[in-house]
Amino acid sequence: MSDFKAPFATISEAERAYFPDEESAGPTGDDGDGGWGELETVDELEFGWVLLKQERIDGSDRRFFLTRGHESGIEVIVSGGSTEVVGEQTPLEDVPSHPKESDARTAYEKWLDEHEEEERDDEEAAWSEWEEINVVEPWHIYGRSHEDGERVEFVVSGVLEDETVVYLGPNGDVRDEAHIYTSIDDVEAALEAYFQHVEDANVPDDRQPTGDAPPMDAVDSGTPAPGSGGLVDRVTSSPALAIGLLGVAAGGYYAYQEGYL
Repeated sequence: MSDFKAPFATISEAERAYFPDEESAGPTGDDGDGGWGELETVDELEFGWVLLKQERIDGSDRRFFLTRGHESGIEVIVSGGSTEVVGEQTPLEDVPSHPKESDARTAYEKWLDEHEEEERDDEEAAWSEWEEINVVEPWHIYGRSHEDGERVEFVVSGVLEDETVVYLGPNGDVRDEAHIYTSIDDVEAALEAYFQHVEDANVPDDRQPTGDAPPMDAVDSGTPAPGSGGLVDRVTSSPALAIGLLGVAAGGYYAYQEGYL
């Protein structure tokens, strides 16, 4: 979820702030019956953009906003894919909007065409380096954190007998491409699923890692760039909550160092 908060969720809130002595007059100039309802989140897009919708209370009209947080206020995508920054206290009436959802999405795609590569580079730079945080034989667990202090990512990797680097999937499957976990609980669930598959003889011997650590450059190059699968979810639980399987010392130390305890 984006950190964006509308200056006013409804026009009535704006009226109370800007016209405290007038019961119904306001930015729209009507009597309040045709005012705007609450903002609704339609979609969370890449690079922090959120598509919002607002309908008139009487259902006669609607408008859409494309917004994300900005150091100077709120950044908004306008028609044509360009952006504007408005102050956090700007009334919604003065925030650029789109009359149709399709118009908003078209504007977003135009913005994406122009800025995707740059945004990916900026997003990648905001993450710490991957580091090994623990070993649960035969898997090695790596983690990194985002400078926003809220997001962490984990990847579980190993090496086969033929020195092929493999990764642990969310269903306990052994795969050739990395899966990014955003919760240590999900890592634990994947490990438990893998060991159950091994116990049930569902993992061929040649697909079981040896316990050797993969080279760090394989971890770096094998992990997808942030944003390639959509906006990374916020951490849903502290990495310390499921450390029983991963090891209290190493996992807890990483969580403490990165500020999640």
